[in-house]
Amino acid sequence: MSRIILTLMVAVILTLLPWSGYALLIEPNWILIVLLYWGIHEPRVVNGSAFFIFGLLSDVAQSSILGVHAFSFSVVFWLLSAYRQRILTFYAANQALHLLPAFLLNQVIITLIIYITAGTLPDWLWFLQSILSAVCWLVTPYVVEIKLTSQSS
Repeated sequence: MSRIILTLMVAVILTLLPWSGYALLIEPNWILIVLLYWGIHEPRVVNGSAFFIFGLLSDVAQSSILGVHAFSFSVVFWLLSAYRQRILTFYAANQALHLLPAFLLNQVIITLIIYITAGTLPDWLWFLQSILSAVCWLVTPYVVEIKLTSQSS
């Protein structure tokens, strides 16, 4: 449980970093990456409620319309719960390919809601965020599963 809390805190901190320029435009969705990892591996702990709450936190952190990320994260969780067993059968590279549509769906939902409410569309580079999130997925299992205990002699 402490590993889950620690990794989610790191994801929130990475989201809160002062990204600017193109880095802000293509920043991977750190919170969603970690939520998806734990949603796949610990679905009883990180469930739909966690996706919704961290979606609201992501809305606040990114100064977006309240509820946009919460709604899109909830939809992604619903898909994840339907395909969880299938995703678990693959290695990280194949999992990344299976999760790429989920990352893209998250961005499409956010784009549609922002377009409906504000009438603006993001730059096309913003959609690279999904690809970078899938690439980050390749190392996520190794980073999350790092041993936290120090070995003393």
